[in-house]
Amino acid sequence: MKAIILADTDRRELRPLNSRKPGALIKINGIPLLEHQIRNYLKAGVAEASLTVVSGYHHNAVKRFLRGAHRATRLVKNADYRSNNVARSLHLAFQTAEFDNEGLFVSSGERIYDGCLIEELMRSHT
Repeated sequence: MKAIILADTDRRELRPLNSRKPGALIKINGIPLLEHQIRNYLKAGVAEASLTVVSGYHHNAVKRFLRGAHRATRLVKNADYRSNNVARSLHLAFQTAEFDNEGLFVSSGERIYDGCLIEELMRSHT
């Protein structure tokens, strides 16, 4: 099982929280949204090396975060995040990793998902 986390946008509805950092690094209970997601995927059994994060807005902040906390997670940059949509971000992710017949999660980096939901989806896949 693999996962792609789309953390590439600069959503206006998150202003001013994301003025100086991407929405995926906004903290809830002291933990960045991206960290919540990664932890839930890991807890559900997705290997860290099977995670891909696509970033664009404040890419270097996401890069620093992953280098410090999740070195095995693949990072893809969508330099044209302002003019391209989710389809382009997914295309970039698919170009850099092999996604064969394995299951695939795709999630927004600016959301928190209940870990039980991810675990249940993992069980239903096997």
